[in-house]
Amino acid sequence: MFRFKLITMAILVLLPVYSYSSYSQNVLEGFEELFELKESTVRIRNLDGSLTSPIPFLTSFNTLKLDSNNKKAIAQVSDYLNDNTVSA
Repeated sequence: MFRFKLITMAILVLLPVYSYSSYSQNVLEGFEELFELKESTVRIRNLDGSLTSPIPFLTSFNTLKLDSNNKKAIAQVSDYLNDNTVSA
């Protein structure tokens, strides 16, 4: 019984280390471009179902980021939040 607990604890301790290393692998060759941030416009759906005017974001395969240097985009997102009564 003690040996089972010891093995179980070792697995529980080492499993997060393994999963971290498997997720931190480099992007496969040929797919690097998909993960580079590029500026593109995005339309956000309002609560009434309509879409906003295009807002410039930095985007990649799995990221949507508001450029902190783009004051116009920040103002557009702020207007979107106000128009849809979203508050912090």
